[in-house]
Amino acid sequence: MARSGRRGRRRRGSDVNRGLARGWPVEPALVALTVVVVAGMTRLFADATFLGDTLALALLSHLAATTARRAGLGVMASAVASAAVGVLAVTALLYPDTASYLVLPASSTVDAVRADLNEAWAIFNEESAPVPVATGFVVAAGALLWVLVFVADWAAHRLGSAVEAVLPAFMIFVFTVVLGTDEGALGHAVAFSAAAMAVMLTMRAAGQARRAWIEPGPGRGAATVLRCGAGAGAVAVLAGAVIGPSLPGAGAEALIDLTDLEPGPQRRVVVSPLVQVRARLVEQSDVELFSVAVDSDSREYWRLMALDEFDGNLWRARSSFDEATGPLPSDFDPSVTARPLTQAVTIENLGNIFLPAAHEVREVIDDGGVAMEYEPASGSLVKTRSGDALGPRRFTYVVESSVPEIDARRLRSPAGSSTGDFVAFNTALPSAFPAAVRAEAERAAGGAGTDYDRALALQDYFRDPDRFRYDLNVAFDQDLDDLEAFLFDVRAGYCEQFASAFAAMARSIGLPARVAVGFTWGEWDDARGAYAVRGEHAHAWPEVYFAGTGWVRFEPTPGRGGPNDYGVTGVPPAQEGSQPSPATATTVPAQSGSELAGTGGGSAPPAPTAPAAPDSRPRSDQRPRLWPALVYAGAAAAGAAGAVPGLRLLQRRRWRARAAHDPAGLMELAWRDALDALALVDVRHRRWESPLELAARAGRRVDAGPVETLARCVTLGRYSPHVPEPVADRAEASARAVAQSCRRRSSRRRRLAAFFDPRTLLNRQP
Repeated sequence: MARSGRRGRRRRGSDVNRGLARGWPVEPALVALTVVVVAGMTRLFADATFLGDTLALALLSHLAATTARRAGLGVMASAVASAAVGVLAVTALLYPDTASYLVLPASSTVDAVRADLNEAWAIFNEESAPVPVATGFVVAAGALLWVLVFVADWAAHRLGSAVEAVLPAFMIFVFTVVLGTDEGALGHAVAFSAAAMAVMLTMRAAGQARRAWIEPGPGRGAATVLRCGAGAGAVAVLAGAVIGPSLPGAGAEALIDLTDLEPGPQRRVVVSPLVQVRARLVEQSDVELFSVAVDSDSREYWRLMALDEFDGNLWRARSSFDEATGPLPSDFDPSVTARPLTQAVTIENLGNIFLPAAHEVREVIDDGGVAMEYEPASGSLVKTRSGDALGPRRFTYVVESSVPEIDARRLRSPAGSSTGDFVAFNTALPSAFPAAVRAEAERAAGGAGTDYDRALALQDYFRDPDRFRYDLNVAFDQDLDDLEAFLFDVRAGYCEQFASAFAAMARSIGLPARVAVGFTWGEWDDARGAYAVRGEHAHAWPEVYFAGTGWVRFEPTPGRGGPNDYGVTGVPPAQEGSQPSPATATTVPAQSGSELAGTGGGSAPPAPTAPAAPDSRPRSDQRPRLWPALVYAGAAAAGAAGAVPGLRLLQRRRWRARAAHDPAGLMELAWRDALDALALVDVRHRRWESPLELAARAGRRVDAGPVETLARCVTLGRYSPHVPEPVADRAEASARAVAQSCRRRSSRRRRLAAFFDPRTLLNRQP
């Protein structure tokens, strides 16, 4: 019986080694499955700027789960350790400015995460894919991936169930299929199927896939299912009742609202496209988003919408949309002279519900098969929910816009007045609006007599090169703290900062103002007879309301200028990378907008000059967001390698404690140490070798100390029913001598590499 037991132990040890040798492909297979799932998320977003951060978090989650498991930690301890690493990783990667020592979260980190999750939740409820990349989405995706990666690692390596190992990734895959676009759907499905099959096959080949059950005892399966199911159900109900109402967006409008089926105007909370401006300027700078077929001299700002609510954190709009059929209502005064402009717009890669058009849309001539809605107060032409969900992603629509002809004399002599409610709504500011910003607005407006002159002075304040400069390196948000930093400290930014700062300051001195978002005219394409509009043409500008006229745009952003706006703003047409051609160049005098006399509506001054080049950083200086992820991933890898010696020490102490009263176990530990030392002199154990055979081979190759003595002790321990303690002591002493001899004969580089080699943690307990 004793011999049979020893044979069983040897067989189990051989099985462990064989499984270890064959099991290593399972981990890279799980990583590959996660990478495929993350790559598939590009179907959910308007651009791929989320990819670097999300992928870094996913890979770090695999590293954390693997390290904890290989260190011998239990499931609960591994889960706690993995969660702690996840919090540090999210903080270091996404919120380093709010953290202590770059990785330790602070209260400001929690506030930032909460705000980002609220924003992401609002976008999720109101827009369909592809949606703008918000930081909250990256946080949510990273947290979800972190949990599911841990579950997959547990199912594959601890539970030994291939189905449960693939199921977490399958959940995200289904989520992407249901909510994502059709872009690359077939390739994503094929890649996911191949990766999932690779996980199952490698588990089967490694012998890790086995029939597993949650209850170890026999005959208690049904009771366990009922007990576990009842417990899980109770937890789910309790979480839904207690935690659910406090989650971000719990009181938001329904994702699918049956009132949408009712006729008449629809109330929709539209998410600000202002969050996409910088991403388009930088990451999508060369991607054509849409084209507009018009005459080459019909350059316009292609408008998406206007944002008329500012809560101190974001500019947004709450608008009432109606079906875009027949002549559409106008927000301009009927006395304003306007010319019609017909545009054929072809959408290519514009990932949102907003549809660009010039100025005010007066009629949708051809909707291109996509149902549309219009909101005259904000000038927003959008796809309906059904049109966005079911309509084509690439289509052409034809609209007629009304382009007003306004001059400075009209704005200086307003004909009419606005209602008190209208003025109050469009000059509203949060109660915490900084007094310093209000005072700066008063100073910038100076002693200008009319509302128009005050708006013009405020525009010239921002365009003064001695005060501000255009810079895409600045990554401000729209909140009050960043507003003060922009005005008084950094004094640099891009159109988002200039437009939102102008609108907020204009409101603070009583001017009804809002922020419009869209694009400059783009690059003329003779072959198509259309303007090709790319990401680099994304733009935001402020609009000021004048009684008797309507909303009039101004241009505070240096290096930008609206076509046909010179009569109002004194700014020549200019956009990113534009070069005026003889046919379209506008003549400009050497004077500021505040020196304008009452010129005619858009008439050109006499002295021709070229518009100033935009003060933007070169494209070669645009660093992708991926580099911080790589830096933090490298730092995490270095930290993990640095943790190897400590984890190995803890591992050995635990093994020694378990074998404290087992001389045979102590000899096996000594043999393991000797094998690690022999590897330093290129003598590695072969699975089919007995200890005596290995000792003989080592003696022929190198003087490694008393290897033969150690081998005899280990052989005795494996085959003898009783091992005297002196034999175990002799084995440990021989192992120490072998280790010292091998270290003396190996190079310092090899010893250092072995000291930090994480593969040494993969050894199973002897």
